[in-house]
Amino acid sequence: AFYGDSPEANPFSGSTGSWDNSLEHVWKAIAALPCDGPGEGRVEQTTMLSALDGRRGLISTDPPYYDTFDYSTLANLFYVWQRAALAHIWPSFYGSMLTPSAEQIVSSPGRHDGDRAAAHEHFESLLAEALVKMRDAQDPRFPLTIYYGYQQTSRTAGGRSSTAWEALLEGIIGAGLRIISTWPLRTERPEGVKSGSNSLATSVLLVCRPAPADHGLASVADFRRTLRAELPRAIELLQEGGIAPVDLAQSSIGPGMEIFTRYSKVMTPDGGRMSVRAALEAINDVLDESLSSAESDLDAHTRFALTWYATHGLTAGPYGEAESVSKSRNVQFSELVESGVIEAGGGKVRLLTAADYVAGGRGAPHSSWGQTQHAMSLLAEDGEAALAGFLSGLSVRQRSAVRALAYRLYQLDVSADRSSEANAANALVTAWPQVILETEAVASTPDVAEGRLFD
Repeated sequence: AFYGDSPEANPFSGSTGSWDNSLEHVWKAIAALPCDGPGEGRVEQTTMLSALDGRRGLISTDPPYYDTFDYSTLANLFYVWQRAALAHIWPSFYGSMLTPSAEQIVSSPGRHDGDRAAAHEHFESLLAEALVKMRDAQDPRFPLTIYYGYQQTSRTAGGRSSTAWEALLEGIIGAGLRIISTWPLRTERPEGVKSGSNSLATSVLLVCRPAPADHGLASVADFRRTLRAELPRAIELLQEGGIAPVDLAQSSIGPGMEIFTRYSKVMTPDGGRMSVRAALEAINDVLDESLSSAESDLDAHTRFALTWYATHGLTAGPYGEAESVSKSRNVQFSELVESGVIEAGGGKVRLLTAADYVAGGRGAPHSSWGQTQHAMSLLAEDGEAALAGFLSGLSVRQRSAVRALAYRLYQLDVSADRSSEANAANALVTAWPQVILETEAVASTPDVAEGRLFD
């Protein structure tokens, strides 16, 4: 079964999104389908809850995202015109006056007299039912794959959790499925109906198979121990693959839940079952620990800067406090001033940014802190080519430290609600794969190859 958004195209335009252009995309997609020989195409107006009855095949689906969009309401904008033009061709398909919406899997309080709890219950119960039907219809020779590209995080007294993720994962587990693998995929465009919403730049593909009847028990302590042993490496692989910092927390849920669903039950100390929400909070804890532990590989000046930044950001703070932090980080306060990490005066101290390096003519920064600030500024002001030129003068180890620091800075910025700083760190990591390709080209020039850009 196929479904999609109804386009509103300009039939007279030759640009992307025009009538001819959109039609070309459709026929090319159909022509590429792995189907040989004669077959019968069929269009039905039905729901997921009835479309799979009595069928067996391969399912790869992008499920509803909780409360992100009410597609049936959107569809009615186009359906009435399609019905007027096509009802005599497909009378059964266009028999209703409006699109069916009662069984749409969405959490919409407006459909429940403003009752959010009832809307959530509607979504979760229908999603659970749909996942059971998918499990039953899936050809057992192949895994069932579920795309997920929605970012919704709430904060609780115990940490962070995600209502939408929680609902999906509860449904997967409740349907008797386990997650055997997760693949982050670059699937989303910045345009379209998801623009400005909670959609991610990267979708997470959950690869699922039916869970064995009894696949073992584990305590909460066992689960956390395995998380700490395995999740950091999974996070490293995500980073090496160029996952954006904005997507890292959501993408890390996949390998974390892969561990969680290895067991029939993760038991709490009182003999109960560990909830998905508690598991998500444990995964977030290990993610935080993993990103924090990367600080040990950074130079002492940068470790000071991170400690200071976590409390004060780029604003000035008391001199005495800065001196105390420098001692805890085992670095001389005077060295921090001389190397251009901080500026001190009038009993106040503040971290220097790339703008300070440029305005003060300080030359190339030598700490990872300064290099990362300079890299973010170059990308924002002069673009990827300028950034590639700068990175080509750094060693592979220095570049790795810059990227790792950008992930850490994003994490700190989000926690402190520093949106502009978070966006700068996210942009640096997002551009990284392409910039590194350009860096390798720049590095082949004689001046760079002989190491004459930076000491």
